[in-house]
Amino acid sequence: LPRWLPFHGSSTKESREQLDVNTDAGSSVYVARASYLPVYNISQAFSRNKALDFDLMRRNFNEWKRVRHLLVKDFYPLTPWRHHNDCAHWTAFAYDDPEAGESILLAFRMEEAEATTFSAPLPFALPEATYTVRNADNGAALTLDGPALRRFGVTVTLPEPKSSALFYITRN
Repeated sequence: LPRWLPFHGSSTKESREQLDVNTDAGSSVYVARASYLPVYNISQAFSRNKALDFDLMRRNFNEWKRVRHLLVKDFYPLTPWRHHNDCAHWTAFAYDDPEAGESILLAFRMEEAEATTFSAPLPFALPEATYTVRNADNGAALTLDGPALRRFGVTVTLPEPKSSALFYITRN
């Protein structure tokens, strides 16, 4: 339900184990992107976890700072709702600020998804506009017109399962 309603929250709550020392490196890029909310939440006992990857934490936090203003804008689910146990597909959604001409696309290849490529049509693309679509991970950019984005979308290729992509989209 939270994917469809303009509600911002998470399932984080204070627990008995909250301050236990984790032994992992922290949230992966995939988990961080899947968890983006208008308010950032770090649920790590980071002062005591020697394995925590602070560079990864900074990377995730800085990326969130770049997109946080869009997380309260128009939300577009680009894939059907699926049960949380269904991990054999892609999930994609976008946020669009029509006044600013700025958007983001988040795409996730689930852990059991066999397809390495997914196309995400963008219903908010204006027919008379052109857009610059920039891959947040490698900086590659291309310019597409509104009709092409509405009909064919952004093609996302993720060779590895349980991986994600973020695209910054600017109306020219």
